[in-house]
Amino acid sequence: MNQLMYRNILFIFACLMTGNAIAARWTPIANFPQLSAEIDLDSVVMRVNLVEAIFRFTYPLPQRSSSSGALYRSAEVTSLFDCKAGTFVPVHRREFSEPLSQGEIVGRISLPREASKLERIITGSMNEIMHSKACSISVDGHH
Repeated sequence: MNQLMYRNILFIFACLMTGNAIAARWTPIANFPQLSAEIDLDSVVMRVNLVEAIFRFTYPLPQRSSSSGALYRSAEVTSLFDCKAGTFVPVHRREFSEPLSQGEIVGRISLPREASKLERIITGSMNEIMHSKACSISVDGHH
């Protein structure tokens, strides 16, 4: 196998292994003037006694990243939910320069799952909407 062919195979493999190469089934869960929110239906899974789900937020105006200081227009957040206790914790966040998780990743925040502390859901909050949707999908099993 020549060197160019080997590099092409490695490049294709790397593309397939990135998060953006995996197809997602985004469905809207909320639309407010300051943001729109979606859930990836295929991301909702049980992790021991917690539900894990990935959400995407798109903003009409650029936001300032707390991790990098750069401006971003969308973010994907992986959160864990205790459906019975009504608690949650975001464990991973990626911020993108363009809407709908497009463009360059300009910010990233990750919490080790073992160090993550579940917090109570506040009634009427975006987290309550996320909790409700993720838990209903995990219970119904409908994707």
